[in-house]
Amino acid sequence: PLMLISGLFFPVQTLPGFIQGLASILPLNLQIVATKSALLFGQGISSWWLVYGVIFFILAWLLLRLKE
Repeated sequence: PLMLISGLFFPVQTLPGFIQGLASILPLNLQIVATKSALLFGQGISSWWLVYGVIFFILAWLLLRLKE
């Protein structure tokens, strides 16, 4: 379901309004938009994406360490 809502297979703009709002906050949707912009339109990926990735990597690592 996450892949269907995030715009991987078809544009998010074709979904109903309330699902578009949900899709706009999904991390996978943000990654898809950044990847499409970089690959299809030649735009670079800003350093904000690196910060975003590092924060969530550290958060996931900490959560996994707490489970041990």
